[in-house]
Amino acid sequence: MWVGRRFVGLNGQASTMARWVTGQAAPTSAVDAAASSQQWLYGANSVRFFVTRDANLDPATYDPSKYRARLEQVSGLIDSTNPDLTAFFAHGGKLVMRENTGDLAQSPLAGIDYFQALVAKVGQGVADRSARLYVSPGSTHTGQAARITDGSPVPTMVDPLDPLDRWATSGEAPPDAVVQTLKSIEPPHEVKESRPMCRYPNYPRYTGGDAKQAASYTCTPSMP
Repeated sequence: MWVGRRFVGLNGQASTMARWVTGQAAPTSAVDAAASSQQWLYGANSVRFFVTRDANLDPATYDPSKYRARLEQVSGLIDSTNPDLTAFFAHGGKLVMRENTGDLAQSPLAGIDYFQALVAKVGQGVADRSARLYVSPGSTHTGQAARITDGSPVPTMVDPLDPLDRWATSGEAPPDAVVQTLKSIEPPHEVKESRPMCRYPNYPRYTGGDAKQAASYTCTPSMP
């Protein structure tokens, strides 16, 4: 669904929600790998081993204000949040990003916010000439997606390397929509379904016809 200008994916698989977000039980200081959510495991262990460097710390007692210097140090080492790609673009570099909106492992808004920060930093003109962000509705962390109604798979597969390569080598900019497919698992791997993956901030709006064909969708701006 679209919330303002942001697309928030919904995943109908309860097991995925339990694995990444809720866990099988309430979080504990023991960080039980069998019962805890992946988010709690990653967060708690990052606090213990990256930030405080105290393996016995109870994450519930963590106060980030006491570790500001260390947080800034860790951020400088591992974060990829600098939107200033001026030098990269000046050397002819091209960037193609994809955000899976049903990703429960990390928020797709992180990538969307980064792209918006990039545009604000380098300017819309430079961004249009050198960067693209595509949004894949409902896709999970691994890129797959399933319909909430019946659990059937949704076309999410696409090769972003080919348009990126053509853009970097011949100057052919990627289109505003690339086609995602769902193929048969057996040769000759015929296309069973397709839909467009739209350039942000557009989304694939169904306009009529066979819902399993990309031609039945139009990339449409989200509501303000």
